[in-house]
Amino acid sequence: RDVLRHAQKSIAADPWDGRPTAEERFRERLVAVCPNAEIRDLSPILDRLRTVKSPREIEVMRRAGKLTALGVAEAMRCTRPGLIEYQLAATADYIYSVHGARGGGYRPIVACGANIVNAHYYRNNCPLIDGELVLMDYAPDCNNYTSDIGRMWPVSGKYAPAQRELYGFIVEYHKVLLGLIRPGVTADQIMDEAAAKIAPFDLIFCDPPYGKGLGEKALEHALAGGWIAPGGLAVLEERAGAQIALPEGFTILDRRRAGDTQLVFAKAV
Repeated sequence: RDVLRHAQKSIAADPWDGRPTAEERFRERLVAVCPNAEIRDLSPILDRLRTVKSPREIEVMRRAGKLTALGVAEAMRCTRPGLIEYQLAATADYIYSVHGARGGGYRPIVACGANIVNAHYYRNNCPLIDGELVLMDYAPDCNNYTSDIGRMWPVSGKYAPAQRELYGFIVEYHKVLLGLIRPGVTADQIMDEAAAKIAPFDLIFCDPPYGKGLGEKALEHALAGGWIAPGGLAVLEERAGAQIALPEGFTILDRRRAGDTQLVFAKAV
């Protein structure tokens, strides 16, 4: 829903576009045909229904996760210098389709080298370069469920020492979180427990849903929970043009525009 709303706002803000959305056209047509109809937003009801998953939904979610893993693993096996980024997405598309998924669940992100720092990079038209890392974030549509799994690996097939150290931080963090997830606890409890087990980070990156102020809240929690070391760098991604009010304890160093998103670089003081 956040992605669709962001796309709608981008269209509305484009002086060369501004066309009504499919939902707006449907609503106008419905009002014209049935002027006495009462139109309501069912999103709150759907949100409550999605809070607790049925056994069938859990089965579908597991299948979505499994197909994502298969697609990413096949993309890893096919990776070599000289391929174009979109060819890795095409490899995943084949795996998803042959296993019964209905294509991709969202626009693929396949970024090599410097493209990785371009938030939500989507062009996927650059060659894979030997010695660089490639980031892939792509998952299938399995009966309207998807699994947002992002992975990063070396184009050459072997991590350089600095790359291995960087990725090692992510793997360590991932393992700690998996070991703490259990029924009966909240996400905040798990984050607090993980913070007590892991040394503060010198760099954190926040990529929350746009327009909800969740990035600022995440940074506030990271500072209070001891996730970021004094002097550490925080990078917050948000929709371009959105107003960002960082919590006390951070100083903004730089702002950069990347397509329809902005990156805010801040230092923990």
